[in-house]
Amino acid sequence: MLYQERIASPNGEDFLFVFYQPDQGVYVLLQYNVIEQKLDTPLICHGFARFEGGELICFSGQDEPQKHHMIQLWKTPYISDSFQVPHKTDSYLNKIGNKDVVRGMAECHELLNLIYRKDAYENLYVDLVKQTSAVLDSYFWINHKETFALGEVVLEIRKAAEAAVTEYEKVLQLRQNTKKTTADIETQTKNAFTNIDHRRFDKIDDFVQSLASLRSLRGDVISLRDLRYVDHSLVDRLEKSVGERTEKLATRCVSFLLREDALKPYTDRIAAATQQIEDVQKVADARKVEQEIEASSSELEMLIEIVSNLKVEDTTQRTAIIDNISTNFSKINQARASLKRRIKELMSVEGVAEFNAQIKLLNQGVVNYLDVSDSPEKCDDFLTKLMIQVEELEGRFSEFDEFVEQLTEKREEIYAAFETRKLAIVESRNKRANSLAKSADRILTGIKSRAEQLKSINEINGYFASDLMIDKVRDIVRQLGELQDTVKVDDIQSRLKSIREDSVRQLKDRQELFVDGE
Repeated sequence: MLYQERIASPNGEDFLFVFYQPDQGVYVLLQYNVIEQKLDTPLICHGFARFEGGELICFSGQDEPQKHHMIQLWKTPYISDSFQVPHKTDSYLNKIGNKDVVRGMAECHELLNLIYRKDAYENLYVDLVKQTSAVLDSYFWINHKETFALGEVVLEIRKAAEAAVTEYEKVLQLRQNTKKTTADIETQTKNAFTNIDHRRFDKIDDFVQSLASLRSLRGDVISLRDLRYVDHSLVDRLEKSVGERTEKLATRCVSFLLREDALKPYTDRIAAATQQIEDVQKVADARKVEQEIEASSSELEMLIEIVSNLKVEDTTQRTAIIDNISTNFSKINQARASLKRRIKELMSVEGVAEFNAQIKLLNQGVVNYLDVSDSPEKCDDFLTKLMIQVEELEGRFSEFDEFVEQLTEKREEIYAAFETRKLAIVESRNKRANSLAKSADRILTGIKSRAEQLKSINEINGYFASDLMIDKVRDIVRQLGELQDTVKVDDIQSRLKSIREDSVRQLKDRQELFVDGE
């Protein structure tokens, strides 16, 4: 089969490829559509002819002579260059050109292929974003109404693809985080097992520390189940291995606890803490001793839990272990009681000194705030700040009833002081405002008398624009505004405006009377 020629349609959308087999005289016609990007069913014949209007006639010969021969007539887009197809010349798409439209439709068809693709791959939505962006950037006419606003559809496809890419990146990040967290805990598990294998376990502290680390590790492993995209089979294996190792170590711990000197480290530790209680001189040091006692208590509680959960066949052994632990608990409770008494004694001494210092600082703040409070608003702001300080002191010294009573009295004292200061400021403002109002009243009386003597409107306008008495009234208005006495401000401004308007009106009346009297 030999390639003979390629026939292109004028619109650039279709191509006809002609192949010829000279031995049998067979033609194979293959039609390819650019938009759909696929070949049609091959047309096999022994000869064909094309006409200017795109008609194509083909026939197929038979091996035996026949009286009738069948000829096929096809309507194709392969018209000749000299043939003019009637079309609208004033349409928008005609101005663009059919070839450009065909290329655009071909790329849009690629979008459809990606959308309806059954075998999705990793970067499918990334390719969708790229393809939609290329279509929107390459074909300016795609949003025109004659193209049915196809660009809007393409834009929606891009938005959906971008959203899918974003969600995929989130999922990918979640998978990576989960994988990293799982790997970290798996490493911690291996390290914990290695440390346990290398320990001698010749003292109870080794058992307690190892069991505590295994308990914490088991909690971390169980927490992995809450992570999305976690490998549950791996989590099950980790949890099983940690549980088995914990059970084995707990069994060894019970055997160790049967020794008479098993709890000697706790006995020595509690005795040392009891001795430190009498020697501490600060509350901070007492808190450190308290932390040591609580740590020992927590470890003993864990030992009791271990013994209770294990199946010990000899009940006398279980009883002996629990009795030994209970004896140490009794000593811990005695140490706690002694420590509480010692802390209370120290707090009484340190608390008085600290409280007096805080009260002194509070009093200085009251004096300073009262000095700078020159308005009712500042009085309220500073009072709020001081009340907050008092509440903080109440929370800090809540264990001392006598201090709480003093703070209650101090709150009332501060409130009364600021209320007195606020009333004094308001009274002073009122006196100042009344004085300014009286002064303005006297000046306005003089202004009215002076304005009535002026002979022209220009003189009146000049007088109200530049006279010192007018400026004095405006200055009084400004001062009253600073005092926030809006009633007096409005009254004075209204009277000044009325004086000017009345002066102009009276002058016009006099001038009209004078003209009529001529």
